[in-house]
Amino acid sequence: MVLLRSIKKSKALRLLGTMPIGLVLWLMLWVNIDSGPWYLRNPSGLLGYLHAARTLLPFAAIILAWVIIARRQIPTVFSWASPVRLMTLFGVVALFSSLFSPRPLEASYWGSLYLSVFIVLEAVLVGPDSLKNASQLLVVNWIIVSLYAVALIIIGRHELFGEGGRLIGYGIIHRIPVVVGATMSRSSGISRFAAIPATIAFCAIVRGKKTVRFLWLIPFFAFTAVIITMQSRGSILGFAAAICFVLLTHRSRLKMLLLVVAILVASVCIDNAFPDRTVEYIYRGQDRVEFLTLSGRTRTWARGWELFKESPLLGSGPLADRYSLHGEHMHNAYLYALVQSGILGTIPFVAAWLVTWLQLINLLRRRYSMEPFHKELLIQAGAVLVFFTVRSVPESSAAFYGVDLLIMLPVLAYFHILHEYYKIPLLAKTRSTVTTRRIRLTPRPYRLRPFRR
Repeated sequence: MVLLRSIKKSKALRLLGTMPIGLVLWLMLWVNIDSGPWYLRNPSGLLGYLHAARTLLPFAAIILAWVIIARRQIPTVFSWASPVRLMTLFGVVALFSSLFSPRPLEASYWGSLYLSVFIVLEAVLVGPDSLKNASQLLVVNWIIVSLYAVALIIIGRHELFGEGGRLIGYGIIHRIPVVVGATMSRSSGISRFAAIPATIAFCAIVRGKKTVRFLWLIPFFAFTAVIITMQSRGSILGFAAAICFVLLTHRSRLKMLLLVVAILVASVCIDNAFPDRTVEYIYRGQDRVEFLTLSGRTRTWARGWELFKESPLLGSGPLADRYSLHGEHMHNAYLYALVQSGILGTIPFVAAWLVTWLQLINLLRRRYSMEPFHKELLIQAGAVLVFFTVRSVPESSAAFYGVDLLIMLPVLAYFHILHEYYKIPLLAKTRSTVTTRRIRLTPRPYRLRPFRR
């Protein structure tokens, strides 16, 4: 009964009950994941035409999004100094740079897909209550990513568990290359899907209501096991950083951190081979040279830098690494931005990350004066930002159209809208400089309690 009452009182579920039509367009973008222009070349059979339709869905979403924006006639909530607009500018430069790509038509397709996310985001958020819409989008995103993670685990269950129940997740794409005509996600991709629900579950365990905390232990341990099994070093480091962020923002953070350290020390004392097995796990069967090159990433980065110098101002368009480096992937968000959009596009891209972090720091200072729902959602979104910030070094987080962008962009939008709602100076030095002023995002704004000094 306690559980049922908690579910009925859940603000997240109440938000989903009033979902605007813009979120349907957001789902259309998710359906497009793992598709591409190759599905438009001579499709055959029902499955072939379904994949071709998936490839074109974002363009249909763009048209519908423009209709929604035009009908509501409400000014945008984003200024050109906001992270969302800065990243939009990066996408515009990348789309223009597709003219200099070895494959301009395909590059323009990916550049248009990248911008479609921003147009649909505008349709989702436009309305009399942008803060509520941004909160809905975050909750919907958590659910979508969790369902994707569960689906991938179910599909690859036979390859994830070896003899005796031994987990063998790394390299799963070589064992399951194709699923219903689409490419299977790599180990790093599956661990990325699992890291989001695992992080949300950990937030609920640490900061949630005591009556339902124990229920979150199940998804946390299940998805954490998947992350560890996939042996994606970038995802593991990002997830560990996200966990530390959640602990550091908790009131009893010192006790939590001491508990984690105690568990690690106990593991070493109980099992003397624990350190050796940890090193073996990190190396993943590679030799020292291959490990130090980050599985060949440093060599690709060197070739990417040479490619950047060929067109330093505007770059070579979306997917420049695939088209100019014989199919290699850059595996670094900032170098990827340089290669595809040059210096002109990379400046707003990096600025978007920096401004987002400044907004998060300011919001964390004000979290005690927020509604409990937004305080918890802020920590969840902040942990996700930490995960993708760490991941942006070994992967190309949000630098091209894909899952990372669909997860990251609503986080950037939520931080900006919440930051503007509390009207916090971007470069506030101390907590005493922050004022409590309302802005007109909604006809009936939330009541803000006085800031606790």
